[in-house]
Amino acid sequence: MTSTITLQHDDVNGGTEVDMVVDSIKYGWKNISKRTPTVNRRDIAEVDVATMENPIINMTGYIDIDNTTNKITQSLLLDFALASVSSDLVLTIKIDSPDGATLYIYGRPSTGYDATIPRTYSNTINVWIDSFDINLSSRVIKEGKIWMYSITLVETA
Repeated sequence: MTSTITLQHDDVNGGTEVDMVVDSIKYGWKNISKRTPTVNRRDIAEVDVATMENPIINMTGYIDIDNTTNKITQSLLLDFALASVSSDLVLTIKIDSPDGATLYIYGRPSTGYDATIPRTYSNTINVWIDSFDINLSSRVIKEGKIWMYSITLVETA
């Protein structure tokens, strides 16, 4: 199984997609609910799911210091973080399975996350950078020094 995870913004890397070189991805969804307890009664509360928080995508990976062409670097992370303040970044998470099928981590449909109407999910996810960290290690490995990164992205409309 192979995967292609890219991040793109028109003002970063000449608009060319950047390979994120990812080890792991965590996609998180959380409903926002209103719980109304019954007064003077020990029982579970009634729950009314009003809406949801914006989905969160956490990724960890490494910066390949020996091959930086169109791959994530510390300076590109900074460029993406600055660019995401003014307009959305475009994240693509594509997985090619051994049987030939192509799967995606889908983004918000153009009609929104409304459960009452038909929707077609997008193959790309509009995001902004909430935070990122880089962990540098002087430990020598076959490819060179280890530069690990983690990034938290928030899906936007």
